[in-house]
Amino acid sequence: MSNILFVLFLFLGNSTSNLKYRELPRFWTNTGFCPIGNVSQVLLSQDEEINIRLIGSLPNNGIKRVRIHWLLDLVEFSHYREHEIPVFDFEKLDKLMDSLDDSGLRVGFELMGNPSGIFKNNSMWKMWDELVFQIGKRYIDRYGPFKIRDWRFESWNEPDLTTYNKLNFTLPDYMKYLDSLKFGLSAASRNPYSSTHVSLSGPAGLFKNIKHHLLCWGILEECNKNVTKCPFDILTFHRKGESGGASQIYFGGKQLLKEIFGKFPNLRALKISNNEADPVSGWSTPRDFQGDVRYAVKLVNTVLLHWKAKLMDDEFKNLESISHDNAFLSYHPFEFNQRTLFARFQMNKSQPIYSEFIVKPVYVALGLLGNLGSYAGDLEEQKILDNKIKILKTVGALNTKLPNFLAWLIVATKNTEQKYSFNVLVENPSNATFALLIETVEPETTDPAWIWNRYDRPSYPERKFLELMRMYEGPKIAQHTLINENLMKISCELRSPAIALIRLCSDRIEPPPKVFDLRFTFVHNMEILLTWKEGFLRERCVKTYEIFQKDSNENWTMISRNLEIPFLYFFYYPVKGDVRGEYKVRGVDMFGRSGEFSDVIKVK
Repeated sequence: MSNILFVLFLFLGNSTSNLKYRELPRFWTNTGFCPIGNVSQVLLSQDEEINIRLIGSLPNNGIKRVRIHWLLDLVEFSHYREHEIPVFDFEKLDKLMDSLDDSGLRVGFELMGNPSGIFKNNSMWKMWDELVFQIGKRYIDRYGPFKIRDWRFESWNEPDLTTYNKLNFTLPDYMKYLDSLKFGLSAASRNPYSSTHVSLSGPAGLFKNIKHHLLCWGILEECNKNVTKCPFDILTFHRKGESGGASQIYFGGKQLLKEIFGKFPNLRALKISNNEADPVSGWSTPRDFQGDVRYAVKLVNTVLLHWKAKLMDDEFKNLESISHDNAFLSYHPFEFNQRTLFARFQMNKSQPIYSEFIVKPVYVALGLLGNLGSYAGDLEEQKILDNKIKILKTVGALNTKLPNFLAWLIVATKNTEQKYSFNVLVENPSNATFALLIETVEPETTDPAWIWNRYDRPSYPERKFLELMRMYEGPKIAQHTLINENLMKISCELRSPAIALIRLCSDRIEPPPKVFDLRFTFVHNMEILLTWKEGFLRERCVKTYEIFQKDSNENWTMISRNLEIPFLYFFYYPVKGDVRGEYKVRGVDMFGRSGEFSDVIKVK
């Protein structure tokens, strides 16, 4: 393994004047999945509840929205009341929506499915009007218009594929279906006091050969004729990689958009979203790279390429979002190697049966992205021998000679197995005190799959082995120090492929805020998952969290045992004692300053 010197220069005092910074919209904070098997059994299971809790536990809305197929199959048709108005049972859908809302997540609501098989043919358009109206009205009333504005209702997923087009839409049918969606959502958003614009996205298509994808190409042709009557606020498409490459996602999207805008130039004004921007198709197909750091690097590289495209490419100037379809639940024997955020171990030999979750590097990478500043410069690229190093520099605020917060993202993309040393020169002309934190995601050291493979891939890992894998979840702290000299050299090593996040925080930034909404979920009777929330921080200097439990003697004990807890969750399995009791949590920043404790919760 060779060593190569990679030198970076960071001049703190003039970092905002040398670069052109632009507001950095968090366009990558979306995930999605399709329930496999019985829709209600999967979506309302304990495993899915834990999955959702963890997805919602990244800082600064590291994942903000979850897009889900077949949601309408959670709705049951009950009966008709007067004037043939259908009555639906929304109990199951309410449970899932409440679970997502409790976890701080917004919904990518695909209007896709057939409640109780009620749609027998494609002439029941008033039924679609009423169903969509009732859904929109129900959740506006339930969660308030502010939250629903941040949902993304979307038309039927990939309607040209026979595996999805269960209602056998023809193009005229499909256009009537879209009109019904728009009508229902618009009606739901109106009330005597105010109106809430509820957006509709679509057509969520693959846009392959026009002969076989008549629905998606056909509706774009109609939209081009009269954009004001187009049902879509956001034009959604799917372009994945072909062999695992981030650049393939970008170039595939660019080629498709050139074709769309070439044929339909009036659509250039629409916002666009590639909401299945994955390295390769087939989430369940096991691939080694999907279990380790390589997938994390590919996802971050995809984000960086789309930031560059948003700044440089005319096709992407109206990019609203990209999404990664990786919120699935993995299954045996591919616990790590499917396209998921977590490895799920189904402990089927236990009574009762339960599942354990291990965080994969891709989830950690999304957590690091959440710590970026609100303004970013252009994507910078350096080539060191055969490796491409990408650098994104961000700050918390503009128009200051000495920023209070800087966050630099560094990505080494090649699978070279080489070590790269980088030196950062920090100029601090005012002698202000800054805290420096460097966190990394690297092969082996932040790679639970590496440990799992080394120990022959156990199907039912014992407690000690679960704890060992969690010790490798990451990120790893490569350096943590305080800076108050005029010039200081900071060094770190990365083993490619890898991700590093450098954060510099001034002591002028306030200590961590009080965390809130502390909740628990039972994994089994001896283990709980604790989750909490934290307001969005434009300058996020939180380093870790401390979790306390009150014992039988009324003493508070820190159960996180000085572990680094970078995200907003904690699995607790006491070696002695019981999970029942009272709990509280507080944040600790890079200066060691503690925030106020959360409100106390009691586990009974």
